[in-house]
Amino acid sequence: MSEMKPGDLLRSGDLAAAAKLAVNVLADDPGNADALHALGVHALSAGALDEACNYLKSAAATAPATAWYWCNLGHACLQRAKKYKGEFFDSIEASRRALELNPQYGQARFNLACALLEANLFAEAGSEFQSLCESQPENADYRCALADSQRLGGHWRSAIKNYRRALESDAEHVRAESNLGALLAAFGDGEKALEHCRRAVEKSPKSWAAHRLLGRCLVQVEDFDEAMHAYADAFDLNPAAVELCVDIARVWQENGDIGEAAVWYRSALDLQPDDGAAHAGLASVFLDQGQSARALAILDEIIKSGNDDVEVLKVHAQCLWQEGDAETAIEQARKAQKAQPQNASLYALSGQILASAGNVDQANDEHLQALALNPRCISALSGLAGSLRGALGEKHVQSMQRLLEKRRLRDGASAALHSGLAQYHDGLKDWQAAATHMAAANASQWQQREKREHAYDRDLHSLRSLKIRQAFNAEFFQRCSAIGDPSEEPVFIVGMPRSGTTLTEQILARHPQVLGIGERNLASQSFHALWADSRMADAGGDEEAIPVDVLGRLDQVSLAPIAAHYLEQLTVLKRSLGKHDALRVVDKMPDNYNLLGWIATLFPKARIIHCRRDLRDVALSCWLTQFGKIHWASRWPDLLHRIKCYQDLMQHWREVLPGRFIEVDYEAMVADQETESRRLIDWLGLEWDPACLEHYAGDSLVRTASITQVRQPIYTRSVARWKAYLPWIPELGKIDVAPYGPA
Repeated sequence: MSEMKPGDLLRSGDLAAAAKLAVNVLADDPGNADALHALGVHALSAGALDEACNYLKSAAATAPATAWYWCNLGHACLQRAKKYKGEFFDSIEASRRALELNPQYGQARFNLACALLEANLFAEAGSEFQSLCESQPENADYRCALADSQRLGGHWRSAIKNYRRALESDAEHVRAESNLGALLAAFGDGEKALEHCRRAVEKSPKSWAAHRLLGRCLVQVEDFDEAMHAYADAFDLNPAAVELCVDIARVWQENGDIGEAAVWYRSALDLQPDDGAAHAGLASVFLDQGQSARALAILDEIIKSGNDDVEVLKVHAQCLWQEGDAETAIEQARKAQKAQPQNASLYALSGQILASAGNVDQANDEHLQALALNPRCISALSGLAGSLRGALGEKHVQSMQRLLEKRRLRDGASAALHSGLAQYHDGLKDWQAAATHMAAANASQWQQREKREHAYDRDLHSLRSLKIRQAFNAEFFQRCSAIGDPSEEPVFIVGMPRSGTTLTEQILARHPQVLGIGERNLASQSFHALWADSRMADAGGDEEAIPVDVLGRLDQVSLAPIAAHYLEQLTVLKRSLGKHDALRVVDKMPDNYNLLGWIATLFPKARIIHCRRDLRDVALSCWLTQFGKIHWASRWPDLLHRIKCYQDLMQHWREVLPGRFIEVDYEAMVADQETESRRLIDWLGLEWDPACLEHYAGDSLVRTASITQVRQPIYTRSVARWKAYLPWIPELGKIDVAPYGPA
C-alpha cells in the first residue's frame, strides 16, 4: 500500500489532517508542491487569503503542469481581490492556465467566469457561464450565475429567463429568487416582484442580500416603512455592506430627510471611497436642494477617475439637465444606455430631456424605444402622451388605462399616468375628461410629496416674500444702486412658469449676439454666496432664509468677487456652447422674479425682462403640468397663494425699481410677434436681426417644461384657454387678473 500524501487527504475532505501532514512533508522536502498546495487550501478555508495565495503560487510554480493547483490559486486570488477591492487579473490568469491544462475542468471555468464578472467583463463572463450551462443544464448555480452576468450587462430579459430556469432546477435557490424579484420590480411588476422577494426571505432568513432586495421591491411600490424594516434586518446581518447603506440613504431621501440621507451616503463612502452609487446619491441630495453646481462638483472627480457606474452617469445627466446643458446630459444618458441597453428607464430619461428641450420627434423615438423594452414603462407612456397629446395611439392609451386598474399602484406612477391621459384628452378637446384626469394626477402627486415631506408651505413662502420686500426697499436701493458690477452682459427673463419665458428666450437666442443658456441657478447661487463670509454660514444656506443683516452691510468690495465669479461662469458657458462673442447671455429662470432686487444690485446695468400672461391661463397651464421641482402647482389653494405672492412682489419691484425692467405680455407677443420682438432687441441695446422672427428654427437644447412649443411657430390657441376649463375648474374664476401693472 502506497504512503498517504497531503493531496489524498484533501480529496477525502480532511483539510486539517492534510495540513498537518503537509507540515511534516515540508520539513523534509521544502519544495514539495503537493504539501504547499495542501497548506494553501487549508489557509484558504480559514480565510487567510494572503497566506493561501503565497502557498498556492509556490505550488503552481513548482508543478506548473498540475491544473488542480492553478484552479485553487485562481479561487484564492478571486477571494482576496473581492475582500480587499483589488484587481482580478491574477485570478483570471490562473484560471485560464488551469483550463489550458484541462479544458473540461468545470471548477476552473467557474472561477474564471466569476473573476471576469467581478472585473465587470460581463460579456466574457456570460460566455463562460453559458459554456458551463451547456455542459450541466440542470445546475442552478451555473444558471443563476449566467443570469447575474446578463443582468449586470444590461440584458435584463435574458436574465429573467435564466433566473426562472434556475428556479425550475432548484426551487430553493435564494439568489435566483431575489434577483428575479428585483428585475421584475424594475419592469414595473411590483406584485410579482414582492412575491419572489418575500419567498427568498422565507427560504433564507439569514441572507442579508435577500432582505435588501425585498426592501428595494418595497421601495418600488412606495411602502417605505416596510422597506426600512427589511433594510434594518439586512443591516443587522451585514452592517458593512456598502450597497445597503446606499439603499437606506435613498429611503431617507425619498421621505424628505436630506440630512439623514447624506449621513448614510457618507457612511457608504467611508466603507468604500470610490463607490459610484454612493457618490451619485450624495450628488442627488444636493440636486434635490437645487444645488446642481455642487452636485456636479461631487461627480466630476469620480467621472474623471473613469468610473462609468450607471447611477453616476444617470445623476450626472440629471445635473447637467438641471443646469440647462441638455446636450451633454444626453451624451451621459447615451453612455448609461450602452452599459444597460435593456433598461427602459434610461431611454425614458433621454426622452424627457429631449422633450423638455423641444426636440419632440427624437423624444418620441426615445419613449418608443423604452416601451419596446418595457411596455409598462410609465414614464415613457406619460412622456409620449405629453408630446403626442390627442395623436397618442389607442394601444398606448389602453396600456395607461390598464395600469391605472392595478390593485397596488404607487402615487408617483398614478400621477404620471393620469397626467398623460389628461394631456391626451386635452389634445382631443375633451376638457371634462382632461380636468378629471388632471385632478387625479395632482391628488396623487400631492400624496407622494406629503409622504416625502415636500409639501408646499404657504406660510413660509409668505414670510420669505415679506422679508424680500422689507430687505430690498427704497432706502436700500438709494444706498446700493451703484455698487454692483457695470457689466451689460447678463440678461434675465423672469415671470411665473408657463408665462412665455421659453418663447421669449428663443426669440432672443436667434440673434447672433445673444446666447440663451436656459434655466440656471446662477442668480440664486450668487445670492446665497453672501453666506460665505458671514456668521450665517452655519445656517446651511436655507433657501427660504434672507440674509437681512448681510444685505445691510453690502458694499462694492463684498459684491465684486460674487459678480466676478458669476461672469466667469457666463464665459465658460459661452465657450462650451459655442458662442464666444455673445454680447448678451440670457438666463430664463422664471423664479428669479423673487431675486430682482438682488439682480439689480449685483448688475445695475443688466437687462431684465418680465414675461406676463393672463394669470388664469398661467394657473391652468401650471395645474396641467407635472413639475418635478415645483411643489405649489398641484393644489388650487397653493397655486392661488403663489400667484398672489407673485403679484405682490412684482408690484413691489415696479415701485422700488422703476424703469429697471421691461414687461412683455404673451398675448401681445402672439398677436404681433415682430413688434414685440423688436422691442425686446431694442431693450437689449442691439441692432435688429430678422432671424429673431424664426425662434423655432434654433437647434440648441435648453431645459423647459414647454415641450412642443419651442420648435413651432407662434400660435394663438393657448390664449384664453382657461375659458374652456372654467365649467370644471371653478377656481379659475377666483383669480384677480387686474393688477397686471403698467407695461
